[in-house]
This record gives sequence, C-alpha cells and structure tokens, in this order.
Amino acid sequence: MLSIDLHGYKVDEAYEALIDFIDEAYEAGEMAIEVIHGYSRGQEIKKMVIELTSYDHKAIAKVEHSFRNPGSSKIFFKLD
Repeated sequence: MLSIDLHGYKVDEAYEALIDFIDEAYEAGEMAIEVIHGYSRGQEIKKMVIELTSYDHKAIAKVEHSFRNPGSSKIFFKLD
C-alpha cells in the first residue's frame, strides 16, 4: 500500500498534495492508500482527511481512521 506523509504541511497544502497523490495512486491501480497526518499536531489535517468524500475526488469510496495508529488514516478507492 502506498502512503503519503503530510507532516509539516498546512491544511490547504496537504489537501492539494493529497488530491494529486490520490490521482496517481488510483491511476496506478491501487485499491487504497495510507495517509500519515500525525497525532497531536496533525489534528487539523486528520480532520480534513476524515471528511474527504467522493465530492473531493471521484475515486474515494471511504476513509477510515486507523485506531491502531492514531496518526494515520486509510483511503479506500471505488472499484471499477
């Protein structure tokens, strides 16, 4: 599974980088990606990631927060 690390990004920068990464991963045939947003300082980015829907990107099926690692989330893509 591919991952993107958004530590140190501002929310708007993280959003743009993530959407570009989703494009690349989806076109490459990935079924899901991991988004590393951080735990304490990454709360704003985490909120943005958790709230992503297919309105943000047509490939997004669902987003799940990782309970095992609270500093990351997974984005699952729609199947063709």
